[in-house]
Amino acid sequence: MAGLIHKAVAVSAMAAMSLADNDKNQAERLVDALAQCQKIEAADQRLGCLDAAADAILKAREKREVVMIDRESVREAKRSLFGFSLPKIRLFGRGDGIEDAEPEVESIESTVTAVSRDRSTLSTFSLANGTQWRSTETMRVQPKAGDAIRIDAGILGSYRASVRGISAGKVKRIK
Repeated sequence: MAGLIHKAVAVSAMAAMSLADNDKNQAERLVDALAQCQKIEAADQRLGCLDAAADAILKAREKREVVMIDRESVREAKRSLFGFSLPKIRLFGRGDGIEDAEPEVESIESTVTAVSRDRSTLSTFSLANGTQWRSTETMRVQPKAGDAIRIDAGILGSYRASVRGISAGKVKRIK
C-alpha cells in the first residue's frame, strides 16, 4: 500500500510539473520533475518520487526521446557545422533568452588539402578538417594544397577566407 502511495505522489508531482510547464521541452520537464522530488520532506515519499522521475528519464533516453550531450560534443558539433546556413533551432541552447554557454563559432583555421579551379576562375578547396568550400568571387590569393587558411564569419551569412594570412575573398561552404 505504501508503494502505491509513493507512486501516486510521484506521478502527481510529475503531472503537475508537466501541466505547469507546457512551454518547456521534454528534457527540461523531466529534470524539473526530478528537482521537485528533492523538495519533498518525507523520505519515503521523496524516494518514491525520485524513483519515478529517474524511471521516466531512463525510459525517455531509451526511446531516444531525450539525448544527453556534453559541452565538448556541443563545441565539436558547432565547429563541424560552421559555414552552413541552418534554421534557428534550439539544438545547442535553451532558446529562452539565456545566453548559450558555448558561443557561436566565428572562425575556423585549417590547412588546404586539395584545390580545383573551373573556367570562371572560381576555386573549390578541401580542408584538413573534412569541409569543402567554394569561392564566390575571384580570389586575390589562390589557395594551394598545404596552405594555412582561416575562414571568418561575416555579416548576413557570408564568409571570408584568408590564405597564408592574406585576405583572399568570399567563400561558401559546400560540404
